[in-house]
Amino acid sequence: MKAKIRFFIIALLLLFILSSCALNRLKNADKIMQLQQGINIWHNFRLDGIASINFSGFNLYKNITMTNNQDSLKIILYESGIFGSSPKPFAQLAITDSVALQLPFGMVIDDKALQNISHDKLLANMIALSDYQEIIEDGKLIKEKTVISFNEQMQISEIFYGISGFKLNIEYDLDNKPVVISGYDKKKLLFQIEIDRFTIYDMINEEQT
Repeated sequence: MKAKIRFFIIALLLLFILSSCALNRLKNADKIMQLQQGINIWHNFRLDGIASINFSGFNLYKNITMTNNQDSLKIILYESGIFGSSPKPFAQLAITDSVALQLPFGMVIDDKALQNISHDKLLANMIALSDYQEIIEDGKLIKEKTVISFNEQMQISEIFYGISGFKLNIEYDLDNKPVVISGYDKKKLLFQIEIDRFTIYDMINEEQT
């Protein structure tokens, strides 16, 4: 009788352990799927909105369009069109294998800051499948002194560049689309983008059109 009871208890314990392992695998599978979706939206998208830029103590408001695909990232700030006229580009940035930058009023920046930037080094392209387990366990990923943090929905919520002290915050709506992107330099707000429209493109369909 005691042997049967002992066997029954052991069987229950084994069943509990196996069930726990299966449940953890299911939870991890859900997290991996969420994480994949959260990263993929930044691979192929277009956003339109309003950028507020803190420039020498003044807030500069510009329309903004940002597009990204497998080859390039393009950011264009527009002058508001007068009386319904078409808006004109105010400043442009294009990142492919190199960087092309057009600034207004003859403004220039240090070219050395742009020399090591290329599209394949953008953060969404740097996150590999082998990083997923670390992200799921820690809620963040550290890459070359850059800390990429994720929220409970496994979306990129914060990017902190340790070398420069620059930080990006990303807020999402209930449909899991980004609505606000804020940039900080040592806790000082540099810019904020309020996104009016965020479109995720199907890379296969886009290549066929």
